Amino acid sequence: MLVSLSTVALLALSPTSLDSEPVEPVPHIYEGTETDGCQFPTTLMMGGCTATLVSPHVVITAGHCMGNNDGPPDFRMGNVVNAPTQLLPTDYCRRNPDYDPNFNNGVNGQDITYCVLESPVYDVPFTPIIYGCETEIISTGREAWIVGIGNNNFDGDNDVGFGIKRYRQTTIAGMPGDSLSDGIYVGSFQDAACGGDSGGPAYIQYPDGSWHVFGVVSGGPPPCGGGADLYAVMSEWVPWIEEDSGLDITPCHDTDGTWNPTGMCQGFEMDPLDPDREWSNFCLGEVSPPSESCGPAFDSEPDEDAPAVSITNPMTESTVDDAPSQLQIDIEADDGDGYGVRAVRLAINGQEQPAELREPPFGFSAEFPAGVYELTAIAEDWGGNIGESEVVRVAIGTELPPLPQASTGAADASTGDGTSVGEVGTGVESSSGGGVTSDGETSGAPADGGESGCGCRSDGSGRGSWLLLGLLGFLRRRRF
Repeated sequence: MLVSLSTVALLALSPTSLDSEPVEPVPHIYEGTETDGCQFPTTLMMGGCTATLVSPHVVITAGHCMGNNDGPPDFRMGNVVNAPTQLLPTDYCRRNPDYDPNFNNGVNGQDITYCVLESPVYDVPFTPIIYGCETEIISTGREAWIVGIGNNNFDGDNDVGFGIKRYRQTTIAGMPGDSLSDGIYVGSFQDAACGGDSGGPAYIQYPDGSWHVFGVVSGGPPPCGGGADLYAVMSEWVPWIEEDSGLDITPCHDTDGTWNPTGMCQGFEMDPLDPDREWSNFCLGEVSPPSESCGPAFDSEPDEDAPAVSITNPMTESTVDDAPSQLQIDIEADDGDGYGVRAVRLAINGQEQPAELREPPFGFSAEFPAGVYELTAIAEDWGGNIGESEVVRVAIGTELPPLPQASTGAADASTGDGTSVGEVGTGVESSSGGGVTSDGETSGAPADGGESGCGCRSDGSGRGSWLLLGLLGFLRRRRF
């Protein structure tokens, strides 16, 4: 008999229903090794299951881990579920509509759920799904690595060690049917995943050294390590996920599996077993070059042209009566036949801001005190080519002075009141502690003791180094 491998699986070995109550967990990966440092960072933790970060926006786990009555979880990065290094809030989750919890005791190849994060994760490399021609590597006898968040006790106390991320090397055992949509068996007796590892990944290392993910553990024979477990194969459900979410989770392929790499088809983990990387340093380590697994890399042809970029809102020479005012800055960027836009940034009065956007729609938001401002959008493509927009001038709570006859740059442009554009908007000549925090609150007091705070900080040069109040959204997501 097979049993679902979440901590909400019933000890009587029946699958969890949508309204069932959680029960005590059963043991986990048999004789697994505890992760150390930043090992397997894309294996995420949740209350009773495991999950995988497969793109900056999307996490995949098992269908039986997320009943229709459950709210979206906060996924946890780290090594111990009760002491995470980072929480990843979730926007929404969708369970595979083809999943039947009553079929084969809930253990089947349709047992998959995807979740969309509130904000994308770019500081840790995601693990891409094996897709397109790459699925040929998913074969019987192939070495695989499984990861989960529980104890490694064969038949002891069910609670011992639960919530600790562990891993082990194993192999692909075979297929239950003729199609990968039926799932695939991974592991063997005393060499397999167990309860609580539900939703956890099975990884394969490619010949080029990069690591990719193919499976979502659904369930297997009791007790812990009792035999090979059935994994849902992620590639079979990519078209549904991409259509349902509107997100591209295959940066090396089109949805139909055609090889069509983008600039995101690179930078994958080369050594998730390296224990010397640290979470505090964004798990920095060796990452892969542009992939050539199914064809030429995205940069196989030269790209020497910079992206075209423009500010579409606000219009240049526009005026906002109220000060301070929240200003939305919308940007369009297009790399034509090049490698594609890697990032968009914003310069205010010649000062480039540290925040950047990776995906359209490109939009920034900031609160501006009274003054005149020059805005420039900057687009960088995957080849390192830089494009800049035409300057857009905006007046906040003041008149817009005429353009100077000859301007040597944003920092030297005259505002008509004896100051440079770079100085306008600082509120005071020198700001100390009157900056804008990341949550949009003004911190400290203006240097002159007045009531109108300062939306900038001084870098000692008289030019404001602006702190944006927040991004307008990395991606416009459909909400249901």
